[in-house]
Amino acid sequence: MEKQPMMLILNCETAKEMWDKLQAVYESKNELSMHALQQKWFSLKKDPSDDIATHIAKIEDLCCSLKAMIKPVSSSMMLTKIIMTLPKEYNHFVSAWESVTNERKTIENLTSRLIMEEVRLTETNAESNELMSRHKHSKKRSNSGNASKSHRQNNKDGCWSCGKGGHKQRDCWSKQKQRSTVASSKTPNEGNALIGSLLTSTDTAAYTSSDACPKSWLLDSSAS
Repeated sequence: MEKQPMMLILNCETAKEMWDKLQAVYESKNELSMHALQQKWFSLKKDPSDDIATHIAKIEDLCCSLKAMIKPVSSSMMLTKIIMTLPKEYNHFVSAWESVTNERKTIENLTSRLIMEEVRLTETNAESNELMSRHKHSKKRSNSGNASKSHRQNNKDGCWSCGKGGHKQRDCWSKQKQRSTVASSKTPNEGNALIGSLLTSTDTAAYTSSDACPKSWLLDSSAS
């Protein structure tokens, strides 16, 4: 015995006196306790986190408490309580259980059938979740393709390079910027050759490959 219950029975002289003392402390049979136990019985529901075996074990434990404090719970009441506390997905099982003969309506038979039904529902839910996940993935890809097609249709009168309207692809500023970047990355000799090709005939005659690149150039765009 632990120290606390030992202190309760130190002054007791007989075994019955010890038992009555412990029972009065730990298993009080007052009206409030019985009312709370009955309320727990009528309001009992299946916890979503519990499996079928755990749920039935809780009901059996509550029946034992009712038996010790009030009166025994019949097997038919226990079966009814188990059936009433099942979730909605077991409605088909409840209909099938009602067709079972009274001789086979036992706690053991009900427990084994409910465990098998739980396994079947778990597999069915897993398959449904997998199909739903595939459907969402396929729908997402379809929406992405439709959005890309819609973007191309919306920009059929605009630029296909930057996606903005008001100009064509050949006049796109982003394309010109790319060309400018490529030109600026050329070597000095390539740049001199490019500049020399734009010179007028008079200036070109004065330019040779051995000449140093002057500080300023006169460019002719050939425009009138």
